[in-house]
Amino acid sequence: MAKNLTVGGFTLLELIVFIAVAGIFIPMAYIAFMATTRASMNPEGVIIARFLAESKLEDITKDTFLNLQGGQTGYVAVPGYAGYQWRWTIQLIAYQGRTTHGSPKLGIPEMWRASTVYRTGDYITPTIATPATHFYRCIPPERWQSNTRYDLNSYVSPIVPNNLSYRATARSSFPSWQANHAYVSGDYVIPTVPNGRSYRCTGTGTSGSVEPSWPSTGTIADGTVIWLENTNTLTTGPQEPAWPNQSASASSVDDGSITWIREAMKSASTEPSWPPIRSSIVNDGSLRWQESTCYKLVTVYVREPKGLEYAVNSLVTARPGTYP
Repeated sequence: MAKNLTVGGFTLLELIVFIAVAGIFIPMAYIAFMATTRASMNPEGVIIARFLAESKLEDITKDTFLNLQGGQTGYVAVPGYAGYQWRWTIQLIAYQGRTTHGSPKLGIPEMWRASTVYRTGDYITPTIATPATHFYRCIPPERWQSNTRYDLNSYVSPIVPNNLSYRATARSSFPSWQANHAYVSGDYVIPTVPNGRSYRCTGTGTSGSVEPSWPSTGTIADGTVIWLENTNTLTTGPQEPAWPNQSASASSVDDGSITWIREAMKSASTEPSWPPIRSSIVNDGSLRWQESTCYKLVTVYVREPKGLEYAVNSLVTARPGTYP
């Protein structure tokens, strides 16, 4: 008489049937899974999307720099390719090389703002109507120069800029004249008995043993020194002063007949008239702006029928003959 054999709670017959069924359905499930995966990946669709994106980008950038305007913000159907959609953007950007405060980067400049502190390398776009191809980069005021006249309230920056500006004011005190003293061109003195005037050394030399009779105008010889009455001018000294930085307790420094007042690089209360000429410069408060060629970032997006998106972009700048 035959006996029913069981293995782990199953009869031998049940185990054989399970193995046979699994041998059929597991391969079928695997085949179905791989088919679904391949369909979702749709490598052919991605290849077509890439082709369309690169072709559209090439078509857009064939135009001149000035004519690269606007874009297509929403997806629209690609002619001749059922199920494919595309859109593209054209952004004005500037290459912001800020060696003094950060790494160079691409960015969309903000609009100019009144009474705002800027730093060298900052970019802005005007708020007033002007061709969209113009951006302006913050640069320091003109560099300091020795033995040079400056207007009252004019600005300079150190020979090595430090993101600060220095405003020219009349110096209120000077060293008194000394006998048998070495002077260099650009040094200033006042008489030992002040007469309301200051005198500038016009050449290197040594003063005499007796104080000269100081004139109200013109020059006077003193030993091997020639003094020039220089009361009503603002003239720098022979050597660059030690500029007070932001953390210095003193906010001013004497230089020739000038006292420089430390100030932040700040825009004026009224927007300047922006020059359209390439690389031209305009003053603005205690800083300056230099016209700078902007760039246009063109990006094309293509969406294939399965919903996957492919994007490609290119950076375009003004081409010879097209810049205003």
